[in-house]
Amino acid sequence: MIIKNYNIDSMYPHILILSGVHGNETNSVKAVALSDFKRTGKSITVMNAINEPGLTANTREYEDPEHDSKDLNRSFFSEKPQLTETVDKIKKAIRTSKIVIDVHSSPACKNIVLLGNTQKELIIKNILTNAGIPCVSWSSTSDTIRSYANKIDSVVGVTVELNGMGQVSQQKLDEEIEFLQTVVNTLVDSYQEIMYDYETGEQSTIENFGDDLTNVIVRTEGVVSYEDFDKLFDKVFMKDEVICSIYDISHDTCIEKIKAPWDNCVVIDAEPVAYVTPGTALLSFAKLDKYAESVCNAEPKSSVEEEMKEDMKVIPATKPGLLADEKTVGYAFECEIDFANWCAENIGETEHGVVMGSDETQDLNLDKYASGVKVVRDATPWDNFVNGDVRTNHFKADIKSSMEYPVASIHAYIPVEGVNNLMKLGKTEQAAWRILAREYLEQSQVDYYISYGKDDDVNVIPRQLILDMLSEEGLKLESKVAMGEVKSMNETRTIKQKVYLAVYLPLTSWASQYAFRKQFMTLEDLVDLYK
Repeated sequence: MIIKNYNIDSMYPHILILSGVHGNETNSVKAVALSDFKRTGKSITVMNAINEPGLTANTREYEDPEHDSKDLNRSFFSEKPQLTETVDKIKKAIRTSKIVIDVHSSPACKNIVLLGNTQKELIIKNILTNAGIPCVSWSSTSDTIRSYANKIDSVVGVTVELNGMGQVSQQKLDEEIEFLQTVVNTLVDSYQEIMYDYETGEQSTIENFGDDLTNVIVRTEGVVSYEDFDKLFDKVFMKDEVICSIYDISHDTCIEKIKAPWDNCVVIDAEPVAYVTPGTALLSFAKLDKYAESVCNAEPKSSVEEEMKEDMKVIPATKPGLLADEKTVGYAFECEIDFANWCAENIGETEHGVVMGSDETQDLNLDKYASGVKVVRDATPWDNFVNGDVRTNHFKADIKSSMEYPVASIHAYIPVEGVNNLMKLGKTEQAAWRILAREYLEQSQVDYYISYGKDDDVNVIPRQLILDMLSEEGLKLESKVAMGEVKSMNETRTIKQKVYLAVYLPLTSWASQYAFRKQFMTLEDLVDLYK
């Protein structure tokens, strides 16, 4: 067992995070080990790799050579002498904490929070669900770490189920770490609210609808054939929709159909077998009514282009993507003029597209332009976004600038509804932002982003590099930092229900970002290519 403490003197309610209770769930151990809890500023104790014998033997149970193996997470209200020392150590840590998060993993599931049906847990579920975190009620397990924690009035306990038992892709691991961090932050921010509602009975009217999770047990023996296995965990099913069929291969006939038990439900776990016998728990389903009411069979993508064309028209015509103070906007425009002049002198005839009304042309100071630059009017920010700020006979370029960083960020406007829909389908907020930011940037026809950074650093960044950075392949890199980061701007702006995002690019000072940084080009590279 590995025990670490972070920010113990923090003013936040103390959190206990446990993992590795089941020895075959090594993915939960890895996700917790790689989470940077120190940077959160939260007061956290981590008890990782708890079931050392089980982890060594790769078994769910606690393997004790002197006694029968036991499930450590079914040992908190019963006497099991051989587990007393480990259980007592966990109980002591729980009693000195305010929030307890027991992290587990399943062979194939959505990242979810698992809760019981007690009044306190219904309050927790209501608050987490309203925050967009998928939660499932399941009362079948009452001898667990979570149930023990919630028996203590001042403690909030949850179980987190992560996707994947052993080795998982870097993308999946990043999503799990982010999901865990979201749960931590939300519980800390909501702790006082949960306690108030629990102690005062403020939400005592929350109705207990029973379990949100059920296992489908196979009645027959045969080969499993799925309707669409690739979308098994990415789809919201309706009642009686066929998920898979069981075939008797000797007669080549279907002998059983496995169907969805409810409207608006998802598969959160699947037994990874191709052949089943009677009694096999093949699939686990969860109700997602609260955050799947309008998402039935929703596709991850949204119709970005048409929405953006309309919404970009109403953005003030300073410059697309630059809703900033006058100083920043002025600097950005100066950078566009500078690059247009450079192109005219080094590449050939050049256009500078400026978003302005027909009566604003006379306000431009044309004396700043070099010979060979033609200033043209872009009617809307969308036209400017699609075609870029500066155009030559060889390429189109969008000019980005930063007065604070070596490399500028790239801005994107994405639909709030698209983010919500993707999160209802199990995506994290960061994953949803990345998916829709990529979709948004795919609408542009520019070839290069020209980044003017502080200290007059100029980098030429191929647009395809940014798309790769936001792709699944980009997510697989060894560090999330290595592929940049998508953030909502500090003063989160929504324009007709659009989120204003910044795609932060790899900076020269971060060594782990070399994979992308080395693909940046220089102005001299453009001369070599197009002169």
